[in-house]
This record gives sequence, C-alpha cells and structure tokens, in this order.
Amino acid sequence: MRAAGINWKKAGLTVVLLALAACVLIMIGRIPDQAGPARESAAARRTYYAAALIVTGLSLVLLWGWGRKWSRRKAVLMILVQCLVYMLLFPAWNINDFHMHFMTSYDYTNVLLGVKADPEGFLMVREGDVNLFTDVLQDPDQPFFQPTRRSYADAAAYLFRPLEGGGQPVPFTGYSATHREFGPWSYAPYILGILIARLLSLNLVTAIFLARLCGVACWVTVIALALRKMPDILTVPVTVLSCVPMCAMNLTAVSYDPPCYVAALYFFACVTALRRRYRRGDAVSLIACSLALGLIKRGAYAPFILALGLLFFRKDRTLRRLAILSAGAALLGMVINYRGALFGGAGVSALSAKAADTYDAGWALSHPLDYLILMVRTYLRQPEKIWSVVGMHLGWNRAAVPEIVCALFYVLLGLSAMLPAAERDGLLPFTGFERIWIWLPVGLMILYLPVTMLGYTFVTWDTIDTPQGRYYLPLLIPLLTLWRHNPPKRLRFTGSDPTLLLWGMGLLTLASVYYIGLTFLSL
Repeated sequence: MRAAGINWKKAGLTVVLLALAACVLIMIGRIPDQAGPARESAAARRTYYAAALIVTGLSLVLLWGWGRKWSRRKAVLMILVQCLVYMLLFPAWNINDFHMHFMTSYDYTNVLLGVKADPEGFLMVREGDVNLFTDVLQDPDQPFFQPTRRSYADAAAYLFRPLEGGGQPVPFTGYSATHREFGPWSYAPYILGILIARLLSLNLVTAIFLARLCGVACWVTVIALALRKMPDILTVPVTVLSCVPMCAMNLTAVSYDPPCYVAALYFFACVTALRRRYRRGDAVSLIACSLALGLIKRGAYAPFILALGLLFFRKDRTLRRLAILSAGAALLGMVINYRGALFGGAGVSALSAKAADTYDAGWALSHPLDYLILMVRTYLRQPEKIWSVVGMHLGWNRAAVPEIVCALFYVLLGLSAMLPAAERDGLLPFTGFERIWIWLPVGLMILYLPVTMLGYTFVTWDTIDTPQGRYYLPLLIPLLTLWRHNPPKRLRFTGSDPTLLLWGMGLLTLASVYYIGLTFLSL
C-alpha cells in the first residue's frame, strides 16, 4: 500500500495514535470537571493512583518488549494484564447486580457445605460476613441493592484476614433473593473461590477477591485454549475484542456473562478448527461447548448452534453426525434448564399467557408483529445501550468515557480485523452460502435477546426495559469469524505487524480505565 513514497498503512496508524493521544488529553482535562463533592477518602485516591501507576508500568513494559513477532502466548498475556487492571482498580461491587450474582454463588457453597436452608427463605450467611456487608459493601446513602462507591481502600484492611464475629451461618434478614434459577454451571469458578475462603475461615472481602481471581483464571484459560484452535488470522482481533473495557469488566465481574462470552468464543473456535481438519479432541470440545451454550444463562446464547450448519453443509458424514450430536447437546442443556432456556423465563406452561402488568415471552410468541415493532422501537430510541457493546460503560452505564473514545475502539477493532496473518494456517474461506448462513444466528440473537428482558417491561411502556450492550458482545465473534475468513481485498493491509495497533489499544484502554475509575469515585 505505497503510493508516491507514502506508506499508507503506517500513516493511517499514526493518525489513529495521534487521535488516541488527543482523547487521552481530553479525558485527563475533563476529570476535574466531573468531581463535584468528593465522596471518596484521601486514602482511596492514594490507593487508586498507586494501583494505576503499577498497572501502567506493567503494561508499558509488556508493550515495549512486544517485538515484531506476534504470538498467541503474548495475546493471552495482554488479555490477562488488562483483566488485572480491572482487578486492581475496580471493586467487584461497583456493578449494580453484583450482590445477586455473588450471593447466588455464596448460596451454592451453603449447599456444598451442608448448611440447612432458612425456613423463612432468607439467605444463610456467616455472622462475621453480615457485619462486613453493612460496614464495607453497602453504600450508606443507597438501598441495599444499589452498588457502593467505596474503593478497595475501604476494604483492603480486611483482605486475607481470618473471619471475625463468628463463623456460624445465620439468616441474613437484609437479603433473600438469589439467581438460583440460572444454575451452578453459570457460577462454577466463583463457587470454588468462595468455597476456598470459607474452608480457610477467611472473611467476605477475601471471598470476593478469590471468587474474581478464580473467575479470571478460568476465563483467560478458556480464551487461551480457544486461540490455540482458531486460525492465526483471528488471534489479533479476538485479543483486541477481549481487551476492550466492556469485555475486560465482564471477565473480572462475578456474573453469568463471562462464561457466555468464552463459551461462544470456544464454540466458534471449534467450528473453524473442524472445518480445516477433523480431530477427535475438537469434536468432543464442540459437543461440550454446545451443551454449555444450552445451560449457561438459561440458554440465552443457544441460537449460536445454528452455526453448526457450517459443518453440516461440508458434505462430510462425520461432520454431519457431529453437527447433529452437538445440536442435540445444546437442546439437552436447554431442556435441563427449560424454564428459562427455551422461552426466556416464561416456562413451557406460560407460552400462551400474558402477565397482568408486564410482557413475557409468551406474549412475544403470540404477537410476533407487535413484538417486532417494540424491539425496533427499542433499538432506535436507546442506541446508546447497543452502542456500548464494545464500549466503556461500567455495569449499568453509571460511568462512561466520551463517545468518541467508544468510536475509536470500533476503529481499532476494524483495523485489527484487516491485518493479514503471518501464516494462513490452512484457512478455508467461506462459500457464498456459508457467508449468508452465518448471519442466521446473529439475526436470531438480535431478535431473541430482548425476549429475556420482557419480564422487566411494563405493558404501558413503548420500549423494552434494560437493554444492555454487553449482552450483544458475543455477536461480534461470529462477525469477526466471517470477516477474517473472507476479508475484502481492497481493505487488506500489506504488512502483518500489529505492534502499533497494540500500543494504541493498550494506551487507550488504560486511559479509559482511569477515567472511568475517577469518575465513578466522584459520582
């Protein structure tokens, strides 16, 4: 891509880096304007800045030593570093529904430890943990279900301390609801972390830290295994996608969203690997991953099983049988959790019923045209929620960076998708029919995901309540797969060195994280 002595690739990336630098300066200049009455303590800000300095140094060392040769090992290391940024800078309780997910995991450890359930329906919590809930995790100026704005500085003194105040489980009268309907498979690594903390008689703050640590270790490991199966040309864009703040926040949160993302990523990695060469290990992994898509989050991402058509239409008997078996595994997972998996929470018996105050999945099935109008109106009137699919919003959009920065992340993701691979790795381009087919699961997910939110939408409202961009994050995985298997020739770069792109990605992510954190502390 040279003309008149100009290397357009380097010139374009230089312009992007200059734009990134401008955004960093804009964000740094805007932070004091956001402050208002500071609610955080001086110790909180000192702790925050110290952590920011440490992770900045680590990230710069990593980027400086990157070199010109790209490898999957370095990709995993970069994803891990970005997750550690969130682990160090953001407490888990800055997400609105953190308590629901964490206490669900806590509730499952009660089952494993043989703790008897409370007859009144309250959650059984160790007596010492109840005190920490009120002293550390709960915002004194907000109801219990709202997130606290306290940083790690308020809880650091409790890390790895033995439990104080008694270890006998008692009914926690301030909390009774959990997300048990989503099943333990959606919270497995968090259950392990909390179980370790309880067996070692460590306190609640330590249990939260260990739950997040086990989650990050699990999800990054799955991403690493997925990258090993994917063709080389998918490594860079998947790395960029996994490092954007929205995804990094998800991977470090206590939630059912991280397993959804990694399950979708691993599923498409197996599909692309099996299209190149059949391996028994990949076949077993595909069946297991299909089962997970049916189980996790009540099968919300089960429509991805339509992508098995990419194997079924290869006219290979072995691949056809595998596709049918994998689809059956996904359906089995949905049946196991059928109340929410098949119909977004409505249940088989409620298909034709309509709730008195709110919509439900049965209404969507009975009134498809009305539902389609409601969905389109939602997307048109609330674009900021869908816009944040790879954006910087934290949790339920309580703190966010300027929209121009969100746009730059799209630019970086697009540039990463246009970088050619150093090796083709036996890549099989999609046929014309396959390129059309892969849009089916994407389109079905766009139609299906709002169904899961109908239960929160009153019949008098003209848009669906609480659509969040992070729900649509896995949709970018099949789209990246399609793009990388059939990139437009005019948009290909001639070089394959992603160093400048990764520099821009790392610096913009770090700047966005700091901006979100300081804004969040000042809300």
